[in-house]
Amino acid sequence: AEYMGECTRKLDDGTTVEYGPNCEILTRTFDRGGYAWFPPLEPCGVSVGGRSSYVSFEFATMDTDALLMYSGPIHDPSVATESQDPLSRQPRDFLAFELLQGELVGYVNYGGYTTVVRIPRSTSNKLNDGKWHHVDIKFEQRSADVQDVNQGGNNNQNGDGSTESRIQLFAELTVDHCSDYALSSDEFTADLRNVDFCRKTERIVGVFKSRLSVLGPTMLGGRSMPTWFDYQGLTQDGFTGCIRRLKVDGNYIDLATPAAELNSFIGCKNTEQFCLLPSAPPVLKCVYGVCEASFNQFIRCVCHPGYYGETCDKATTPYFFGDNSFISYRSSITGRNMFQTRMTTRFRTLSKSSVIFRFITEQNELMAFDIDGNGWPGIRFDLGDFEHSARLTG
Repeated sequence: AEYMGECTRKLDDGTTVEYGPNCEILTRTFDRGGYAWFPPLEPCGVSVGGRSSYVSFEFATMDTDALLMYSGPIHDPSVATESQDPLSRQPRDFLAFELLQGELVGYVNYGGYTTVVRIPRSTSNKLNDGKWHHVDIKFEQRSADVQDVNQGGNNNQNGDGSTESRIQLFAELTVDHCSDYALSSDEFTADLRNVDFCRKTERIVGVFKSRLSVLGPTMLGGRSMPTWFDYQGLTQDGFTGCIRRLKVDGNYIDLATPAAELNSFIGCKNTEQFCLLPSAPPVLKCVYGVCEASFNQFIRCVCHPGYYGETCDKATTPYFFGDNSFISYRSSITGRNMFQTRMTTRFRTLSKSSVIFRFITEQNELMAFDIDGNGWPGIRFDLGDFEHSARLTG
């Protein structure tokens, strides 16, 4: 292999490996019966109205039923004895994801009961289509009104049918950022609550703490031995496909060196073959960008800021702006994703206060990127309710 700058590793077959911001290896391939062990997932604790905890990753497969990930006990904690391996004397907490009939199912256990979160999909929209799919699970505490029926669980002692405010923990599972929820320009007023096909929220029951305490290894792509999830009803099928960009609370997990592995490799050969031009030696199809491909075909190049074109081989033209100068463009948008908007730019300036760009729709929705009077960049946006803002402050 040949190593180049900016944490880019070029393999002998011409493919490149995607790296994270700290040079983490982000992608692995798994063949049937394969697996890879990594350290336990350690999401941060959560608090009401404050900190939430996130785990996210992406996968691509043609398998209808498969175990994608399991992080938790190896042995059943309920039958642990002092003579057993120390790993058997650990919390019951675990987190797991699997595909069942092409649908994503998440399992969460905070030391009590197992909560199952399943996102239904239509027959023509299953997740075992060979395309990359993004998975997010968010843990957060909410204050909810609970009716007292005096039947055990979270009820008060009066049993009078009254309600009271309780702190409860919820798991919210989302697929593909709900990006399939794309509307035409005359459908902006659609009901955004109808997202059951891409987002599902369930209350985690039997919770007496705010943090997932996982001490067992994180198994990706399959399992190497019988584990506690054998008692939980998860699929026993291995995984044939690729997993990438595993993150916990915004930090990438380095997939370079598993503690144990079988039939698992760096990169994703099933998709990377479509990212090469037929030449000797092979040449990357996306020159200055990221190649997106499925198990069946090339999809597109996502260009790095400063480049454009079908293969991201053309550099954008820089412009110099003096005082009170601007360029105005009119953009015709035929479709709209209600959950995700991506815009990129590169700039340099000595001005401590300026507008980099401002985008206004025909419905007077606003998105702007600017620099405040102290030199800090930030965004402002108004989607029809009121103006929101977010700004870097060093």
